[in-house]
Amino acid sequence: MLESRMSLEEQLVALVAALDGDGGDRIVRTLQPMLAEIAPFDAGEVDLAGPIGHQRWTLTSDETAIASEDLLLRLEAEPLRIDDRHQAGAFPRTHARMAESGFRSLLAVPFGCASGPRGAIVLANRDGWAFVAASLRVLRPLAQMTGFCLQGAMSLTSLRKELEMLRAKGRKADG
Repeated sequence: MLESRMSLEEQLVALVAALDGDGGDRIVRTLQPMLAEIAPFDAGEVDLAGPIGHQRWTLTSDETAIASEDLLLRLEAEPLRIDDRHQAGAFPRTHARMAESGFRSLLAVPFGCASGPRGAIVLANRDGWAFVAASLRVLRPLAQMTGFCLQGAMSLTSLRKELEMLRAKGRKADG
């Protein structure tokens, strides 16, 4: 029996359909199986850069951060693939995290739009060269759409909280 795979267009639409005011959780839950199919990983995270730091969502049950700011802040538009841990020497904190967790390879795919949100999808694997066959043709647009959707989710979340606060003030004034 052939496994049915979603086309790239279907994956992008699924991410947009997951846009909600829940802080981005639904988007990340929608993204996780897509990434697992395209580039199997042992640990993963989605990092969205904000004005005062990074917001991070994990793609597995392991809550330990993979990438540190030393790597995240140097990512621009091009993906970064580390095939073996010793190649991470330019990123000492990320290298240390990889060593502590036993990861040998890492793939960081930035959201990659100059006018859009900054951040990346980061995947790690305990095997070396794990991401050599990962399709960047698919991962790049998924990362871009993820960034835009997360930015939208964060805005919707803020609006939802503001609306709830206004409703609570209205109830106090009425009561």
